[in-house]
Amino acid sequence: MDFPELVDFSKHRNNPVKYFARTAACRKVVNIDSGLWGNGQKIVFYLGEMNDIAEVKSM
Repeated sequence: MDFPELVDFSKHRNNPVKYFARTAACRKVVNIDSGLWGNGQKIVFYLGEMNDIAEVKSM
C-alpha cells in the first residue's frame, strides 16, 4: 500500500492498516548543495514526532 505522505496508522479508517504491527518503510530523496557538506558542517533534519523507532540512512 502506498501513501503520498506519512500518516498515523493507528488513526487510519482501514482496520488492516490501523492494526498493522510489522515494519513499514518511508523513503524521501533530498538534494543538498555540495558546499554545505564541507568544513565540519552539520545538517539537521526535523522528522516530526516519532512514536516508535526511526532510522535514517544516507545513500
